[in-house]
Amino acid sequence: MPRKRVISPSIWTDEKFIELDYITRLLFIGIWNYCCDRGIHKNNAKALKAEIFPADDITVDVIEKGLSSLFNNRQLLISEDKTLFRVANW
Repeated sequence: MPRKRVISPSIWTDEKFIELDYITRLLFIGIWNYCCDRGIHKNNAKALKAEIFPADDITVDVIEKGLSSLFNNRQLLISEDKTLFRVANW
């Protein structure tokens, strides 16, 4: 179930965040709405596309690239079995 989350204004000047393309930045913020209360979500690009970009002409490949960027920046931490991820510093 989606949750209302507060995004800190400091995110807009965070070094890791500003290096991301705008779709990945929006993906990251959207993930916050669909994570559980521990900051965990299924590692499923199709589900994220449906949740965050349901009416947008954005492919699952774009979501997968965004997730890769977030994993590489360690903004998302992937589980050992790669089925889940957690927002870092949740």
